Amino acid sequence: MQSRDLQLKQLLETDLDVLIIGGGINGASVATAISSSEYRVALVDKTDFSSQSSQNSSGLIWGGIKYLQSGKVFLVRQLSRQRNALMRAYPSQISETRFLLLFDKENWIKRRFVYFGTWFYWLLGGGRTDRPRLVKKEEIRQLEPALARKNGFTGVEYSDATLVDGDARFVFNLIDKATRNSSLAINYLTVTGLNFTRHEGGSAWCVSLFDEINQKKITINTRVVVNAAGPFADNINQLAGVNTKYRHVFSKGVHLVVKRFADPGRVLSFFSSDGRPFFVIPTGGESSIGTTDTKVCNQDTHVDEMDREFILTNLNKVLAKPFQLSLTDIISERSGVRPLAVSRKNEELKNFFHLSRRHLIESSKDFPIITIFGGKLTSCLEVGTDVRREISSFLDSPNILFQNHWLGEPDAKTMSEFLDLAGSMMNHKNLPDALFKRLWRYYGEDAYNILIKINSEPDGSAIILKEFDITRAELDFIRENQMVMKLEDFIRRRTLFALTFNKQELSDLPGMWQACEILFGDLAGSRYDEYFG
Repeated sequence: MQSRDLQLKQLLETDLDVLIIGGGINGASVATAISSSEYRVALVDKTDFSSQSSQNSSGLIWGGIKYLQSGKVFLVRQLSRQRNALMRAYPSQISETRFLLLFDKENWIKRRFVYFGTWFYWLLGGGRTDRPRLVKKEEIRQLEPALARKNGFTGVEYSDATLVDGDARFVFNLIDKATRNSSLAINYLTVTGLNFTRHEGGSAWCVSLFDEINQKKITINTRVVVNAAGPFADNINQLAGVNTKYRHVFSKGVHLVVKRFADPGRVLSFFSSDGRPFFVIPTGGESSIGTTDTKVCNQDTHVDEMDREFILTNLNKVLAKPFQLSLTDIISERSGVRPLAVSRKNEELKNFFHLSRRHLIESSKDFPIITIFGGKLTSCLEVGTDVRREISSFLDSPNILFQNHWLGEPDAKTMSEFLDLAGSMMNHKNLPDALFKRLWRYYGEDAYNILIKINSEPDGSAIILKEFDITRAELDFIRENQMVMKLEDFIRRRTLFALTFNKQELSDLPGMWQACEILFGDLAGSRYDEYFG
């Protein structure tokens, strides 16, 4: 990815074909889907990429088994096939994961019912994952010693998938791929005005933007706008003077991250007091617990006392006393809104908690603007393909050439060659194999550049942040290629530091200040204070 300043310069010198507003999973998938075309494309976000809903998900790539309860069989089939496609396309970043759903001894009938449901789920997914199975209480006691024995838990085990390095990293990798195909992507660029004009030579949107980093106003032109602003999509449409058939309602989801107490190789699941499935999800060596589902009226949410009490109370019901958790055990918290698409005709939502995360694409009849309502990580490939089709119709270019396989990471052979080369070059550097596997997941073929720096520069192999084996060479690469403008961008969205350490622990990490100096140079002090206060 080119530097922010260089991309800003190119943006000001270019009349765009497509401007994508929003750098979450929807915007990222659209940018990647159309970046292989001849279109002049830019993506902008008012904060950092993936800094809203897309950094606060459960990190699950799943087929939506819970939607079977409300009879949404076709939706589950779609999501399961999309999950399979993502696992094939991103084998190092998305891992098939076993889910162990717990039932206490009083719920044996429900356990049987769910067991048959998981087989139906498996069939809807084309049988592409490991098969479901029943798990006896003796095995569960061996697998998960932290669980309360008095509950006599038995279980049902089935497969879905998880993001190995979290949601924000996956979204950034999509955006990074789009920029390598000549698209522009710029963070901290707020849309402040949208004005559509028609004239003899054609028509265009005049877009007013505010550069939050340089504190400057700029103006650009684009033929088509893609509104991928997630929970802020309705605000963008209002700014553009566009009326839509659909709108968003919001559900708040909260996760708490605590020290790992469950097997890191699986997701543990149980039913909360309100009947919803709760998950204990491996997160950077720790455990993420959630999620809640609370109807809220706006996009700005935070974790409150009731959220913490609800999650910990439900979790402690299934844990043995020595493993039960309190507020002091919380490492970090996540709170985000799920934007749920509904018709504007539905003023009263009688079944709010049965709403799904399905996406809806709406093109305006009066203006060349496409809005994405709803959506989730699992459906990102379909979102990209659907919006690409709509863009082609707006630009009268149905025959424009696209890469058919716009998704995916380099193939397994290329990854194997990188890991072999890393092993042969790094034997004398005494660096762990896990470091090179992570470099590949994070940077793909760009990891070769880091490898060269590690091998050739005197201090390139020096590990600055040992908690994730981050070297000087990697930090140099991040500074030059990952558009890290604030410390939070690095420790929350390019890595998992902010999820797996609390603020005090982060500030006490021996290499944190040095990393800040490498990333920000003369601005290190202000960036450090901006985050830590």
